[in-house]
Order: sequence, then C-alpha cells, then structure tokens
Amino acid sequence: MEAATANPQPEPVETQEAGRSVPPLLIVGLIPFITAALLKPRFLDANNNPDELHLKLEDFWTIATGLILYALIVAFFGAMVFTLFKGNLLNFEKVVFVAICLKISLIAMIVCNHEHFIVAQLDLIEKDMWDARDQISLILQGVKSLLYRANDRVAGLTSEETDKGKDLLKTIGPLAMMFLSKERSMLKWGMAAASLVQKGMSYLGARQNRNQN
Repeated sequence: MEAATANPQPEPVETQEAGRSVPPLLIVGLIPFITAALLKPRFLDANNNPDELHLKLEDFWTIATGLILYALIVAFFGAMVFTLFKGNLLNFEKVVFVAICLKISLIAMIVCNHEHFIVAQLDLIEKDMWDARDQISLILQGVKSLLYRANDRVAGLTSEETDKGKDLLKTIGPLAMMFLSKERSMLKWGMAAASLVQKGMSYLGARQNRNQN
C-alpha cells in the first residue's frame, strides 16, 4: 500500500491594502507645485481642452516654477521673522502687504488662465439649477392638482358625512391613548373597537346614501 503523500500547498496570503490617508504636510508641501501647474499658460499645452482642468505636476514648468514659489515663500517668511524680531513693525507690515499683493496677483492670474474652464463649470451649474427648477415646478403642479381634488372631495361632502367622519375620528383618539398607555383590559379594548366599528359603519352608510341620491 502506497503512502499518500500530499504536497503541502502554500496558503494564499490575504493582502488587504489599508486605506492610506495622505499626510497633511505632504499636501501643504505640494501647494506651490499645484499653484505652478495652475499658472502654466494654457496655450503651451496644445492637447489640453480649454474646458477641462489638467494638472501636470511632473513637467519642467511645474517643477521650476514650484521651486521659485518655494524660494519666495522662504524669503518672505524669513523677512517677516527678521523684521519682527528686530522690532521694526513698519517693515514687517510692508513685507506682509507685499506678500498679500503677490498672493492676490497669483489668484488673478490663475483665474484668467482658466477662464474657459471656470465659465464651463458655471454653465453646468446653471443648467443643473434650471433642471432642478423645472422638476420642482412639476412637483408643485402635481401637489396643486392633488390639493384641488381633495378640496373638491371635501366640498362635495354632505353634513351627515361630515358629522359621521368627525365621530369616527374621535373614536381613534382613545384607541391611540390605550395603545400608548399599554392598556391590558380586554373589556376596554373590546368596547373601544366596537365603538370604532359602529362609527365606521355609520360613516359608510352616510356615504352610501349620498351615492344613491
């Protein structure tokens, strides 16, 4: 009898990639390069659609301009720290003012550079708003028609139906209170149910009389 030799098979190793969150410092460090990519003139990229946003962080323009922006940030930060520790508040305010003006000018350049993209996005938002307005108007028209139908039904009720309907609604209140208070007396439940059935039959009889007339 031959011994059965089973070749051990390696167990599959489950590799679960944990959700890796991007470190905040990395995002902050990429801000100058993202700004440089947004500052790149659109006419330099012939393949780019003006209505689309393309951030190319690996080309020469982005890297060179990003390094320049890094140098400017370090220079402005160093100048602010130097003037602040020197106690010269006037020069400190001048450095802050120049930094704010440079930031505003960069934002304006980015907006002008991506004018077509921004306009295209605003057009899409406007289209979505018009579509939502049309849908809301259709819903309001449906609700209005339902209210008109309900008003016509209520207006067509006779006084007998109205009185019987009020009596039927009054019998529902005690049943709800008994349910909330967890009433255990079967006699009370039976009396309340009999009253509800009696009022319901009276209401149906009043409606049947109106239909016959």
